[in-house]
Amino acid sequence: MSYDPTPQLIVRLSYPSIFTPAHRMQNPKPEDLKYYQIEGHIDPNDPDSAIGKLFTGFKESLSGFVAEKFPEGVPKNLRNPIRSGDKINQQRVLDGKEPRPDIEGKYVISFNVPGDWERPKVFNYKQEAVIAPDPEMFHPGCYVALRATFFVGDDYGKGKSVGCGYQTVMFYKDGPHLGKGPQVIDPKDAFAGITGSPPERSETDGVVPIADSDWP
Repeated sequence: MSYDPTPQLIVRLSYPSIFTPAHRMQNPKPEDLKYYQIEGHIDPNDPDSAIGKLFTGFKESLSGFVAEKFPEGVPKNLRNPIRSGDKINQQRVLDGKEPRPDIEGKYVISFNVPGDWERPKVFNYKQEAVIAPDPEMFHPGCYVALRATFFVGDDYGKGKSVGCGYQTVMFYKDGPHLGKGPQVIDPKDAFAGITGSPPERSETDGVVPIADSDWP
């Protein structure tokens, strides 16, 4: 079966660690490996047709990968990387945790790249490389496009699992912040009644002038 091993996908970003690797689990041990991570959400009813179209292609690539890796048949209880947000919330309630409203009615996919690998390239919407961390652009709630990869692993001793990594990620479009988001502050209100003054320095403070004789 022919398939794209690195399909494109657009997801809503949640819990990103795309600039600095982080632990995947709570209460990690110091020796536990860190990962570059993306938790992506997909709304099956999203009005953006590109999201649904690419998700269909992603699922076709996933099926092709599974068929290639398990030619004699899919193992029993093979863990699918595409998870139901509603089922995740059901388990959270059983575990005594609060359900997550951000994943209600959504599909959830986690993408992980080992932190000791080269960091996947990050791009803005103009497809220009983003070098320095930019949490305001890549905030939980925005949408990103990525090139996904697949791998087979062990599901914590429960059997085989199919996981996802990613080769590169690009900011696609903005969206409402998940969670509280950044606090919007009007400086006129925040500093009402306070009047500042300019710094007492010349325009050349901190700048060393270069004489004409210093030029080669």
